[in-house]
Amino acid sequence: HALTDYARCMRAHDIAMLDPTAEGQLNLGRVPGITSNFGRYSPQFRAADAACRHLLPAEVHDNGTGP
Repeated sequence: HALTDYARCMRAHDIAMLDPTAEGQLNLGRVPGITSNFGRYSPQFRAADAACRHLLPAEVHDNGTGP
């Protein structure tokens, strides 16, 4: 549920992110609207991730570029 909330938050910040899979996985590499010009390392993505990160479960870890 928390991953779905995160994806919704990202969409609210203009990042076209899909909801997580049934297994609870977020695929950030092949999301419609995320291109080489607007990817997970872009300022827009990083700002949205920073705004939505509090919604992620505590066990989700990454290097600061998104789950």
